[in-house]
Order: sequence, then C-alpha cells, then structure tokens
Amino acid sequence: MSIHITSLSGTDEHAQEDPAVRIWITGRTDILKLQALVNRALNTAPEFGAEWFALAEKLDKFVAEQGLR
Repeated sequence: MSIHITSLSGTDEHAQEDPAVRIWITGRTDILKLQALVNRALNTAPEFGAEWFALAEKLDKFVAEQGLR
C-alpha cells in the first residue's frame, strides 16, 4: 500500500502548459479510500463538474473490474 505523488511545473519539458500532479495509489485499502473520498466530495460539492463525476465513474468501474470490493 502506498501513495506516490509527483508534480510537473508548467516550465517542465514533459509537462502540459499548466502545472500537473500525478498520483499513484497502490493497494486495495488505499484505492477504496480514494473512491470513498471522491464520492464523498461529489456528494457534498456537486459543482465540481462533469469531469469529476466521470473520474468517479471510472474509479467505480476499476474497483468492480479488479474485484476490490
């Protein structure tokens, strides 16, 4: 189980124009915590928008496909 974060500034040659953050989450427990966190955030702040809801759906699909529940 682990969480790794790397960041890229807008001036990095491998970054997009805007700064970027990449997050790797490994392990069943941490993936399920991320899923709960995203779902809780969307339940309390639906103004996050469609991209965040799409992320939640993809995460739900991944959890189901991997049999993590």
